[in-house]
Amino acid sequence: MLDVPDAQRLRQLSDWLTVEKQLRLPPPTTQLSAPATRLAAAAAVPSCRAFLCTAGPPMRGGYRLDVTRDAGVRGPCTNGFNLRNQANGVLYTLTAGHCVRGARHAKVDYSFHHNVSVGYEQSASGLVNHVFPTDYAAMPYTSSPGAARWLPRNRNEVSSICVPGESTAACRNGAIALTGVMRYEDMRSGQVVCHTGSTEAGYGGAGWSPGTRCGVINGWDASGIRTNTCGRPGDSGSPLFSEVNRKAYGILHGGTVTQGKCRTGREVSTFSPISKILTRLPSTIRLVVAP
Repeated sequence: MLDVPDAQRLRQLSDWLTVEKQLRLPPPTTQLSAPATRLAAAAAVPSCRAFLCTAGPPMRGGYRLDVTRDAGVRGPCTNGFNLRNQANGVLYTLTAGHCVRGARHAKVDYSFHHNVSVGYEQSASGLVNHVFPTDYAAMPYTSSPGAARWLPRNRNEVSSICVPGESTAACRNGAIALTGVMRYEDMRSGQVVCHTGSTEAGYGGAGWSPGTRCGVINGWDASGIRTNTCGRPGDSGSPLFSEVNRKAYGILHGGTVTQGKCRTGREVSTFSPISKILTRLPSTIRLVVAP
């Protein structure tokens, strides 16, 4: 049974990021292997079954990540983008830092997808920050054969699965291959952007569906990005991107405190700019883009 707070409890919370600490799944069952410094090619495996993984591996922006908590359970978040250390070839998923670390954090966190290990929290300086507007966690892939299935190889894709009637701008379906990063300084209000979240109705509330919603940048929040797109608890870390210029803009930090169907154009989502995140990461770690 999913431990989901009801609507009354949700309204009492200061923001829905707090809710993600209360959304729980059973402890992981997949055996983890020791982290590797460099990963081999992905093995051929069956495609995954749900939460926007209709295309199967490799790991794309918008795919579900279940992250372990100190209590031994897991909570839902979403993969934003894939990163690569250009010095040693190590690959990382990028999600929200508050999914991994908080004020009382004590244990190393691991991420899973469908009970298959994906990545792990690394304590190295600069790989995790849970404070907006640079709320991020760069998690190296584990060395298990299960994790190897998700390797992005030579391109960084975002899964776009449009939710009908829940966008204020045009949305198209498909795997969006990213070409680079949109600098925060070059963003403008009114630019069309899209956001893919993995939260299903069990977490998002009745009438909510996982998928992609497109809208516009409509302001700036504490040096972060504000849009009129919808998000729900469990979408944190999910990608903000353009289907037109195929640039990465940011990853989801938070949003309107509500549950249920998207109130199109009347909600707010806030994102940590990817260009600002990259300035905090080691200089060799960059977005994976097509060669």
